Amino acid sequence: MKDTLPLKQAILLVTASHQNWVALLGLGLSLLLLWLTPTNDYFVQGTWMGGNHFPPAAVGLLLLLAWVVNPLLRVFGRQMSAAELTLLTAILLATSGLASSGLMRHLIPLLAAPRYFARLSPEWLPQGLPSWLILSDVNAVRAFYEGAPLSIGEWMWAWLPPLLCWGALVLLLWVGCWMLTEPLWRQWAQRERFTFPIPTLLQHCLAPSLATGLRTSHAFWVGVSLSALVHGINLANAFLPSVPSIPLRVSLSSHLTSLPWSALAPLELHVYPSAIGMSFLTAGDVAMGFALFHWLAKVQRLVAAWLGWQPSLSFGRALPIFLVAQQMGATVAFAVGLAHKFVKLAAEEPKVRRQLLGWLICLWGIVLWSWLVGIPLLLSVVIALGYFVLATVIAWAVTNGGLLFVQTTFLPAEFVLLWRGTKWLTAKASVTLALQQWSLMFNFREHPLPHLLHGVHLAHLTGAPLLPLRCWQIIALGLGSLMAGVSFLSLVRRVGALRLRPFDFFQLPQSVLRIAHAWHDQPSPPQWGQLFWLGIGVLLWEGVLRLRHLCQWLPHPIGWFFAESYAAQMFWLSFALGALTKMLVTRYGGLATYQHLRPFFFGIVIGDTLMAVVNILFAWQTPVRYAVLPA
Repeated sequence: MKDTLPLKQAILLVTASHQNWVALLGLGLSLLLLWLTPTNDYFVQGTWMGGNHFPPAAVGLLLLLAWVVNPLLRVFGRQMSAAELTLLTAILLATSGLASSGLMRHLIPLLAAPRYFARLSPEWLPQGLPSWLILSDVNAVRAFYEGAPLSIGEWMWAWLPPLLCWGALVLLLWVGCWMLTEPLWRQWAQRERFTFPIPTLLQHCLAPSLATGLRTSHAFWVGVSLSALVHGINLANAFLPSVPSIPLRVSLSSHLTSLPWSALAPLELHVYPSAIGMSFLTAGDVAMGFALFHWLAKVQRLVAAWLGWQPSLSFGRALPIFLVAQQMGATVAFAVGLAHKFVKLAAEEPKVRRQLLGWLICLWGIVLWSWLVGIPLLLSVVIALGYFVLATVIAWAVTNGGLLFVQTTFLPAEFVLLWRGTKWLTAKASVTLALQQWSLMFNFREHPLPHLLHGVHLAHLTGAPLLPLRCWQIIALGLGSLMAGVSFLSLVRRVGALRLRPFDFFQLPQSVLRIAHAWHDQPSPPQWGQLFWLGIGVLLWEGVLRLRHLCQWLPHPIGWFFAESYAAQMFWLSFALGALTKMLVTRYGGLATYQHLRPFFFGIVIGDTLMAVVNILFAWQTPVRYAVLPA
């Protein structure tokens, strides 16, 4: 007995040492990808290295490690285990979007925009705006846009005050999401039995025992080949237009020119094989809900146009406000229901209570930050709560619905601006509020919360130690955010924003500043009438959920949150096709046929991902651009 105890301790020490080395490897690889991402996404402008919650570059790198490097390591007697590959995956996923839509895509351009565009419209830069809130050095601003020469020391010194200011907010946001991860996983995985299609697919690809079976599956390679064939033909067409292409994207908007049918625009028919594969792997009622509720919104648009009604537009995405109000109402109902579940969960598990307490501390830290920079206190509280609610809604759709990316249709601040208007906002508060909302709370397509949940669920699937994985996740988020900022600023300093994506560096910042100025200069009145539509959204959400207890075939209303979003436009047809295929397979072939076909749909998703990696590499070497996934 005395001999076995030291032996067990030695084994644990060796295992922990190996895990730390694997974690450092994952951290190094994630920092490498973060360094390359801004150049790829904004300068080369090929297929995005991330862009969604199944990021091609990170997944391609993981497949290389699991399917090529790991078998070679077996020859030397040191193959990475499923737990170690899980740790690698959790780190790479958590950081994959930080240099793009997950953090830096809108934050950096919006911090440089006020001083630059104030030359043309001085009213966009109000008096009293703190110099440490935005990039204030005139030479640094000119260097950002026009590539004027500036030393590295001068460049970083000019950026240091705003980065420290906004970095404090980002830290509170990330730690708050990290605190929410385990309570959400316990509720959704253990109590509600979410499907988690992305971790399930990754488990089959990365765990050595399951990966061997998948690599020997004929159905899997048929799926990979089918996806590669379709995209290969279209890539050949991009190089040589004489080669016929397989049309995967058709826009019908040009045919909708007269009322009321023009209200259906934009009407897109896009087929993405990876989205079809994901929808086959998730619950059919959830996948079909994304498509049906997208069309419910379009029918409402059509009826409004037929009646001659021209509704006002929302602040965030210029969508019909009556539809946005309904989706806000559904969000309120979702938040109330989730809070009730959290109360029950916290009453039963002390660990959850501690984690929720940590989240509350972060929440009030965000409120304090917002108030200190000039945002009114009531608005600060609603913004902090709204941010986490929207992040949780996004996480629901990704973890249980398999959506590759999701975007909300409104900003957290609109919960207040809808019923109070904007007359009470000062010029300083308007600009500060706009910068905060559009930089960090506008685009959730690569938000880290679903990635954190995927890492936790994958750990439970593979038996990886949870505590070290969770610690490395938050370390990776912190260091990854720093690297994302350095790589983004390094790219802009080298080439200047004039040579980068116009939408992110010019069109959106000008639009945000224009809206902020209008909030103060041309204030909108309170829109009390929209509270009616907000109530309709609450009733729609609760009504459909209750009806599903009687009619389980009804689609899940989660799709209503994103019915008007860009993601819904891109994916509604693919998810409808996947859900319909799954329904027919399970109805006429049974569960056995579904299980037999799963490797085929795994292959479709992996084939899309591998072709995305191929197109990333092609874009760096050739002028040809072909997008496998939505930009």
